Amino acid sequence: MELKVAQDIYDEIRSFINGATISIVLLSDKLNDAIVEDIERKAGSGVRSKVITSDRNWSRWLENRKNSYGYDEERRFNKELSALLNRILFFERFPYIVMTIFVAISIITFLKTYTVSLYLITEIITGIIVIVISVVISRNKVKSYKYEYSLKEQELEKIKGQYNDIRQHLSKYLEVVELQNPPGFSILVADDKAIITSTSVDIKNNKEIDFIEEVSKEKALTFIEKITSMQA
Repeated sequence: MELKVAQDIYDEIRSFINGATISIVLLSDKLNDAIVEDIERKAGSGVRSKVITSDRNWSRWLENRKNSYGYDEERRFNKELSALLNRILFFERFPYIVMTIFVAISIITFLKTYTVSLYLITEIITGIIVIVISVVISRNKVKSYKYEYSLKEQELEKIKGQYNDIRQHLSKYLEVVELQNPPGFSILVADDKAIITSTSVDIKNNKEIDFIEEVSKEKALTFIEKITSMQA
């Protein structure tokens, strides 16, 4: 058994988790965002991970990630695609809007005098020039936005496939067990390494002194099994 600063133990726990390539089993009363993200990333890459905790918020968050991972990013992409589509539709209609405005102005000008005045002719010529310019601008904008839309659409399809794979991995490799009562200590098994510590893994920048002890994988798993069976 060793005595260490809680922050050093916390860093060691994260190092063990991030170094695991086969399996992770973590028992702790509390979790934090960094730890759950480490475990989520490992489970998403195919490392069999089991979390046993009395921290209901994080346990339910992890469980929910099996179905919701990546959906926020997918929604963001869909929102951006919708905005691009609206811009494309606007610029496709823009020349017709400009044409309608100038035709309406020309008709009003003609109805005021019932003559084809120099002012009306100038107005028509100006309108034609503006319409031509609006057509050129609109075509360029539509072309640019369609290209951007195509790239975004391809990227969305790509990340949808990636996120779907990760959700499937989380469903397959991540197991979450919620304890009714906090255990008051933490046990971590990462591949063939195993430690027991008095510190809680939600602690960051903590200078308290806690104990840590390396034990065999079998002994650690036996402790974990006893604790979970006592709270079943």
